[in-house]
Amino acid sequence: MGVPLPHITSVPRHKTAVFSGDTRRCPALISAARGAGLLVREVFIHREFTPVPGRSQDTIANVASYHTAAHEVGEVAAEAGVRCLLLTHFVPSRFDRDALLEEVRTDFSGPLLIGEDLMRIDLTTGTVRHAGAVMSFGQGWFGKS
Repeated sequence: MGVPLPHITSVPRHKTAVFSGDTRRCPALISAARGAGLLVREVFIHREFTPVPGRSQDTIANVASYHTAAHEVGEVAAEAGVRCLLLTHFVPSRFDRDALLEEVRTDFSGPLLIGEDLMRIDLTTGTVRHAGAVMSFGQGWFGKS
């Protein structure tokens, strides 16, 4: 659940970010994210996390037990009514980005970002910055001020 910050007196819900990691789909997460401007989620990409020497089917099942599957992250974002979904903490770390986007798009039609190290997102201005690039969705990206 959210942690109150005493120095912030009033923030519109659509200007908030909700972070969740190493969490299965659960009602408490959906409730905490309801109407948020940004939901930051980890994602378990089962089709890419296959058995190899040193990684058994039991290991895969264990890791899957505390992560949200790729086919569920879009469902969670849509059910919570978030404006933007940022995917991070990918399991495994190497994966087919286009296939992941396609899978999540099945359920979530809002702005969808695949996170990168050092990516910066400004909820106030609706900008995303990474590796010298700046993308602006405008102030209305996260809703009206």
